[in-house]
Amino acid sequence: EIRRDISIFEKFDIQDTVSDADVSIEVVYAGSEAERMRGYIASAGMKVFQAELFNFFLRTYPDLVEQGSLAKVDDYTQNTLSFASKFKITNPFSADNTIVGIPLYGTNVSSYVELPSVKERNTPIALYEGFTASHDIEVNLPFSIGWELSDKKIRIEDEGIVYTRNIDSSPKKIQIVHHYETKSDHIPVDKTKQHLANIRDIREALYYQVSVPNDKSTVKLNLQERLRRALGKATE
Repeated sequence: EIRRDISIFEKFDIQDTVSDADVSIEVVYAGSEAERMRGYIASAGMKVFQAELFNFFLRTYPDLVEQGSLAKVDDYTQNTLSFASKFKITNPFSADNTIVGIPLYGTNVSSYVELPSVKERNTPIALYEGFTASHDIEVNLPFSIGWELSDKKIRIEDEGIVYTRNIDSSPKKIQIVHHYETKSDHIPVDKTKQHLANIRDIREALYYQVSVPNDKSTVKLNLQERLRRALGKATE
């Protein structure tokens, strides 16, 4: 059985509305993807790979700041290669906007669901068989949100691929998991029209964003709470 997996796990911890956000990101390659990346890093070097990875995330998060170098774990027994890194994002609530947008994009999936240049097909569409890409994003907020979310579970499937998007939320947290996998090595000619329609729907589902209020009274309350805690510690 062919195994080709790429997974990304992102976690955003926003402690309050006056500080920078802490971000941890892990990228895991498995199966033949791990073997491919071992070869690439051996020739290009870790510095080049770290810069490429950083630039990949900068496209979604322009205010991302690296905190140290990548941590690498190579597990030959499981045939996985993983990289973990810490970042900060300049205080998301520092601007005067009344609403702050939080992108929950499945960018790890998007490059594998490109629309082909030739839309009217008289040949099958080739697929990367046995491939899985997932993108898991968790955001922890310093205040409660009364989420009103639609389409919390989406599934788009045909003979060759399946994509799911699942959203979980609690008052101070939101998590989204984009998951894509291929089921065969091609889409037959007579199924290409439906497949291309599915690809369009997947691309739309990948670019998901939520908005949270940038409430100045919330900022004031957070400052008061931090001051109270600081004074409490000082008198201990």
